[in-house]
Amino acid sequence: MRKNRVATAATSVWPTNTTPNNTHSTTVAIPAVVGSSSSTCRSHGDPRRIRNCLSGRRVDRAVNKRGHITNAVLLALGLAVVLNPTPELRTAEWAVELLPPVVLGALLPDIDTEFGRHRKTLHNLPVLALFVAYPIVFDNLQFVWIGIATHYVLDVVGSKRGIALFYPYEQEYGLPIGVAVSSDRADLVTAVISAAEVALLAVLHFFVVDLTTAGVRPQVYELLPEVATQFLRVAEAGPI
Repeated sequence: MRKNRVATAATSVWPTNTTPNNTHSTTVAIPAVVGSSSSTCRSHGDPRRIRNCLSGRRVDRAVNKRGHITNAVLLALGLAVVLNPTPELRTAEWAVELLPPVVLGALLPDIDTEFGRHRKTLHNLPVLALFVAYPIVFDNLQFVWIGIATHYVLDVVGSKRGIALFYPYEQEYGLPIGVAVSSDRADLVTAVISAAEVALLAVLHFFVVDLTTAGVRPQVYELLPEVATQFLRVAEAGPI
């Protein structure tokens, strides 16, 4: 008897035929909604958020990965043109070289939706600094930092919620010009931000530093003996 009550509570009965000509109603047992109530979920508006809510997933963890991927692809292609403006094979080679690390870097911060706290654990400047240092110290993961940086920019500028740039200090920083993830203007905002980033990288490349050498590891270890020797000479000479 107890098992029957539990089974009844776990299902809902929906009449499929209740016309007067029938002497009885045919019923079909369907599973109850796993997550929140249907009316509550449908109040979110966006179909993707509704599906996440009905399936029991937390709505605030419904990350807009499409926007970040679009932003990373546009940025990688734009940067390839910046690094080689002429229509040559080298431009395509740059695009092939840049796309994987930039796109993967753009997806990396959202790992904290499952491990850590979203927009905090992996959405901060120390994490970005770590990946900026990788090409310099280990001579690998070149250009991954660009994907991470553009992810941060899109979250700070393009969305309503900011990120904890100085985590574990939990204050989130953002600009009041962003739009909601479910907004019809989200794709337009992503495209505008991507274009602005390409323009900024172009200025950086042509007037500040050659980005084609950004992934070259400096010969730090070869310089250390000479630096140490000069330091010892200055120390032995004493104060001037």
